[in-house]
Amino acid sequence: GASAHRNRRTELILERVEEVFFELNIRELVVTTSDSFISKFGWTMPEHLPENKQLISQTLWRASEQDLAKLSNTAKQMFSKREPVSVVVQLYSEILQRYIWCEILQYPIFGEDNTIASIIGLIRDVDMQITEREKLMEQVQRDPLTGLYNKESFEFMVKESLEQLPNQNHALIFLDLDRFKNVNDTLGHLVGDQVLCDAVNKLRLIFSNLDILSRFGGDEFCIFVKNIPLDSLRNKLNWLIKRLRADYEQDGISVHVSCSCGIACTDSVGFDYDELMRCADKALYHSKQGGRSRYTFYTDLPQNHTDRA
Repeated sequence: GASAHRNRRTELILERVEEVFFELNIRELVVTTSDSFISKFGWTMPEHLPENKQLISQTLWRASEQDLAKLSNTAKQMFSKREPVSVVVQLYSEILQRYIWCEILQYPIFGEDNTIASIIGLIRDVDMQITEREKLMEQVQRDPLTGLYNKESFEFMVKESLEQLPNQNHALIFLDLDRFKNVNDTLGHLVGDQVLCDAVNKLRLIFSNLDILSRFGGDEFCIFVKNIPLDSLRNKLNWLIKRLRADYEQDGISVHVSCSCGIACTDSVGFDYDELMRCADKALYHSKQGGRSRYTFYTDLPQNHTDRA
């Protein structure tokens, strides 16, 4: 009698709220959802929890496999830490016929024996905030002319990769277009923009979408190539030097454009972003001094033979 009365009370509360609530009664394997659940999503949770805990996420939610895994991990965290949890995932809306971003907050309720007897959940629609933020991020992150990442986002993403992939060899390539100033001065900025966009199209052909490409400003580009064997890297660089040689002409005036590169690899320099940048920059300077249209590895610089000894 007492539990039936309690369930009825929960139902009455849940009928009256605008917010989307749910309760998962762990003891009785009963699921209760607020009326606002179905009016929000066009579907609702089943009335009973499966006996098999592993299947709870798949049974309750309509989300991608990745997000189901996220929900399942969050639930495990709640049970082990015995504290409320929050997770942001995309749930499917039958009404909108698309996925919407939602924050799901779950609060454990403890029984007399101090184990989790039920879970009260609240679902917040954060679709607009996240979509807006993504749009802003997208604008902030990219260079308007070439669509490549800018300096700040490049640094952020490379540092993230260096942390997440510590046992592989990555390369940081610092690239500079030779005689680019000449193009702007003699052929004008429109041709200058064309040169930059041509170079970027070639870079996109040479590097994969797993690599991080950025424009540092002017005619400077930085590329972070993940997990690459040295001979593959050399092949790419040879191809790059060859492909980025081009002549641009206007009103009978012609300018030859090429590129110089400096490369630092994590195998020899380590996983510190600033150190990789410093070494790649030093190697680039060496390429420029050595006659341009070439690449130099930091480890091949004359003074570094003593560094390594």
